[in-house]
Amino acid sequence: MEDGAERARLRELITEMYPQLHRIARRKLGMERRRHTLEPTCLTNEVVIRLLQRELSGDDPQAVMWAGIVEMRRILIDYGRKHQVRKRYLESLSGEEPMEVIDEAVHIELLLDQLAEIDPRGRQVVELRFFLGLSVKECAEILGLSMRTVSEDWEFAKSWLALRWKNS
Repeated sequence: MEDGAERARLRELITEMYPQLHRIARRKLGMERRRHTLEPTCLTNEVVIRLLQRELSGDDPQAVMWAGIVEMRRILIDYGRKHQVRKRYLESLSGEEPMEVIDEAVHIELLLDQLAEIDPRGRQVVELRFFLGLSVKECAEILGLSMRTVSEDWEFAKSWLALRWKNS
């Protein structure tokens, strides 16, 4: 019975979070190229499906929201990779040089993994600010931190990543 009650709390929590997840998806997709074929509602629905498939507690809204944001980022990365693979294939047919976007994405992911080893919260801030385009205030609300702490984490992470990117 406990498991059924837990799943019901999780579904209820996700339902409450849906508008915020949709706003994030709409903002993120608005930052993408104009003729993007992925719609905010489809992206948000896919996030919800993935959240419901995970073992999450309906008693921890912050953890559920964070899981939703991570899933959204994964979906967008997977979508981008599929689009880039198609583009590379078409470029190879036309004789053009393929772009190195996928290699850069992998390199960024490796740098983020390294950042997480020394500053896990910094990685979270980068994911929210850079990949999802959230404001400092929105990040602070999601992470349960002060705006000042988020700003400091953001500045450190940007500097750390820029230095490693430059030296790689």
